[in-house]
Amino acid sequence: MRAVKCKYCGKSAGLFSSKHTECENLHQQGIVDLRSCLKKYFSGQIDISSVRSTMMNVRRMNFIDKHDAIIVFPLPGLPVRIRL
Repeated sequence: MRAVKCKYCGKSAGLFSSKHTECENLHQQGIVDLRSCLKKYFSGQIDISSVRSTMMNVRRMNFIDKHDAIIVFPLPGLPVRIRL
């Protein structure tokens, strides 16, 4: 039997796991960070260049890839889709 690769980092995750707990935690924190960044943008606390910078950093550091390219940001009655 071959070890399964982690769906986030691509390294061996063992025989019965598809991801490392640490990688999953980093990924989930990245989603939280992106949503927080967008909330700050829509409330006027930061500008679009800060949003772009945060998105690039989070993509690189938190295993956000093309499968996560659309984050649904819930606003009352209106879903907004943001492409990373």
